[in-house]
Amino acid sequence: MIEHSCPIRKVSPDDGWHYWFGYYDKCPWSPDGTKLLAHRAPFCDHFPAPNDFAEVGFLEGWETDAPRFTKIGQTTAWNWQQGAMLRWCKGEPRFNTSDTEPVYTVHTSTGVALTLDFGRLSRLRPEYGHPGQTDPAPDDPHPTTCGISRLDADAKTLILSLDQLDRITADGSARAGGDLHQHVNHLAFNPSGTRFC
Repeated sequence: MIEHSCPIRKVSPDDGWHYWFGYYDKCPWSPDGTKLLAHRAPFCDHFPAPNDFAEVGFLEGWETDAPRFTKIGQTTAWNWQQGAMLRWCKGEPRFNTSDTEPVYTVHTSTGVALTLDFGRLSRLRPEYGHPGQTDPAPDDPHPTTCGISRLDADAKTLILSLDQLDRITADGSARAGGDLHQHVNHLAFNPSGTRFC
């Protein structure tokens, strides 16, 4: 058995806020290793409500006894699991300020953005949804109008519906739709941006 010690150190200020980064598939460290992306909220005892905000920014001095948080902005589009999906793009933080179309993921090199129906996700997986979103088809187990969409500067294009996804089986054959309410979560691009899952 290999034993290796790994010291654990708090990297956020002792200021009464609750700090976290988000999901494990994104890296909080800046490319130069001097900053950590972070969220902070004034509570941690309930799912966020529509008006509950989280501040987004970065920690500096996290390797010292006096870490500092620099606020970039705040958002009401977040959850405890993934936060607001913060990430570094070409060494700089970028953020979506759209009030109309939430962005799930952006390929850092191509700029292609994908989204899903956050209202449906909020209904079926509230820990991953965003507060205040409404499922546009709550009675339809696999609607033809919801699914994975590509976002461009002036258009949202549905590229794969929940109905299409429902008809795919593990062996690639088609099947008739059932009563299971389908949803999409955790979209991710491959490194070159040519595919997503």
